[in-house]
Amino acid sequence: MYLPSKFVEVAASKEVCEDGCDDVVEQTKVEANKGKDCKLAFGSKDNIVASGTIVDINVPQQLIHNVPLGEGNIRVSINYALNGASPLPIPVKGLLNTVEDTVGSQVTWPEDLIVFIDDIVEKKKKTTEEKLAKSLFQAIPETVPKSCKILYGFAQKLISQGQTLASYIDEDIFGVEKMIYVLKEDIISFIEMNEIGQAIITAYIR
Repeated sequence: MYLPSKFVEVAASKEVCEDGCDDVVEQTKVEANKGKDCKLAFGSKDNIVASGTIVDINVPQQLIHNVPLGEGNIRVSINYALNGASPLPIPVKGLLNTVEDTVGSQVTWPEDLIVFIDDIVEKKKKTTEEKLAKSLFQAIPETVPKSCKILYGFAQKLISQGQTLASYIDEDIFGVEKMIYVLKEDIISFIEMNEIGQAIITAYIR
């Protein structure tokens, strides 16, 4: 990866960093994004219309199809279309008007409509985690104490029928080492304040 000479100067001398350090950091980030695969959106970032690769960034005077790239825009190579009929956010009059027209060529794309693959993966992961957390608490009765809701949700959703939670009992507690196995039903009965068995009592004492 090419590093701007200004970045090298900053690395060599802290004094240079007194003015323009933010610019150096930003330029380094820009250089790091070159060659990255990305998704291209139209209208909003939720409307992905093509897949591409970053070619050049932050060069507003650079010409592309005889038109300056402009501020806030990025030069991208279009790898394939996801919605070929979609208009381009920045069309080239008389030459490139839709996404389908641009496949295999380079175009100008607004920076705020470019989504990196890492961002998509992170968003999906967060959405999945939120859905799981929400589902865990949907069926929890109001009578369940707040301090027990996480355990209740875990027992209801994550422990399959017949599966047990193993707990080691130290010799110092009852005078003998042993393992106890608590069933899903034991946990739910305990939290719902119903009749409970020996295993859950032992685990509670531990």
